Amino acid sequence: MQHEGQVQLLKSLKLFGMAQAIDELGKQNSPAFNQTLPVLDSLIKAEMQNARSDQSITRCGLPSFLCIGISLALTSARAW
Repeated sequence: MQHEGQVQLLKSLKLFGMAQAIDELGKQNSPAFNQTLPVLDSLIKAEMQNARSDQSITRCGLPSFLCIGISLALTSARAW
């Protein structure tokens, strides 16, 4: 069943309540739920991308490339 893979992905994202709800709905195998699976797939993919970008946040609270850019800008400004 396709929903089992989604349940595993949701659990890996620590979205346990959503994983349980999807598992219960998937076991019912209703046509309405099966029609929502493509939308659910795209939402899970977006959440996974968001989780990856959150991991790249550094101590300054910004993505690492912005912190590097800010550091370079401050370094070159001090040189003046």
